Amino acid sequence: MKCSNGLEVFSKIVSYVLSAPVYATLLAWYMLWVRSRLNMLEWLSAFVFLGAAPILAVLLGVARGKVDVFVSKRSARPFYFIPAVASYVIGGWVFTVLGDRLLAAFAFTYATVTISILAATFVEKVSVHAAGVAGPTTFMVLTFGVSYLALYALVLTVGLARLCLKAHTVRELILGTLIAVIITALTWFTLIGTGTY
Repeated sequence: MKCSNGLEVFSKIVSYVLSAPVYATLLAWYMLWVRSRLNMLEWLSAFVFLGAAPILAVLLGVARGKVDVFVSKRSARPFYFIPAVASYVIGGWVFTVLGDRLLAAFAFTYATVTISILAATFVEKVSVHAAGVAGPTTFMVLTFGVSYLALYALVLTVGLARLCLKAHTVRELILGTLIAVIITALTWFTLIGTGTY
């Protein structure tokens, strides 16, 4: 896919704005807001465990010149997935302690999807951007209903942006999307559908 300079700039903006940590934090804050949960500790926890901590190792790697911010090289990715999984699991525990089982399930879902993407990474480069939008969008649809189906347009938007930047192939985008949707649905039904959370 050939992109003009303007489209390339737009694609870079989309890649940052719709990155997994940003999207996760925004959706978590939205879920707190619509349920009138105004506990600032929960809002801060959403930012820390879903937004900041999962990418801390990446940012340190960028500062040291070891990786780019999107960890483009597949061989470098596994190392950076592990702190993210740990952050999501700890976040899920924190939300459980705070009495917010919905955000706990959301964080645990991020953990299971990230573990699945990590496993797939040993075989093929998978789009974390596509997964980072498709998974949480699936969580929103399952939790709040079909009125949130429109959010899937963001998966297409981020996919086109990543193609424009030549960061992924169509196959890698589809793989990331499918893994995220399937694992999110399985985790959601295990935790929320069964009444565990």
